[in-house]
Amino acid sequence: HLRSWHTQNWACEHNFPAHLFAIYKIAYHPTLPYFITCSRDKSIKIWRADDLSLFKNLSIDKGMEGHRLSVNDVCWSSDG
Repeated sequence: HLRSWHTQNWACEHNFPAHLFAIYKIAYHPTLPYFITCSRDKSIKIWRADDLSLFKNLSIDKGMEGHRLSVNDVCWSSDG
């Protein structure tokens, strides 16, 4: 599950299933309102930070060239 927390009282604001297995990394874009997650389920997902909606699912299951094993780390490219 992907959860967001209110920083004043630490109440859970959002809680939804984001991947089929554990999320290994969350990386926020340095300038745009997006973040990415990666998981043991072999996928990388791009999310809109403002409303937590899914922007893109990068996985073999969606017909894309991708990872055949767990994705353990992600980062945004510094060259855009």
